[in-house]
Amino acid sequence: GSSRTPSLSLTSRGGNEPWQETRSQREVEAVLGARPSQVSFRAGKVHSLYAQYKENAWYDAISTLPCEVVRSMLKLPSCPVSAEPKNAAWIFMGKGQGHGLGLDVSAAKRSGLMAKEILRRAYRAN
Repeated sequence: GSSRTPSLSLTSRGGNEPWQETRSQREVEAVLGARPSQVSFRAGKVHSLYAQYKENAWYDAISTLPCEVVRSMLKLPSCPVSAEPKNAAWIFMGKGQGHGLGLDVSAAKRSGLMAKEILRRAYRAN
């Protein structure tokens, strides 16, 4: 028989395990560029509603950013499905780890393997 080295997963995990993460108002503002009153997630985008003062009046304004950018900058496990303000913070809720596709860069860094071996294992190339 042949012996095999235990499989090392270098692909993004995905999954459905629920998670909840809290980020300060300051962290969220730094990423979204304004103090949001509401944040929603649809079709891979983050939509934030905020008040904007223009020409001597207040208006509602909407900012839209790619979810992967927001997820990465806030160091969230995956793109959230919801967020709610609480005190001076925002609570983000979601499921899974990463987007479930491609290389898990963190796992690759921890593996200690050379780049060629990481790519071979992650993408099953010969």
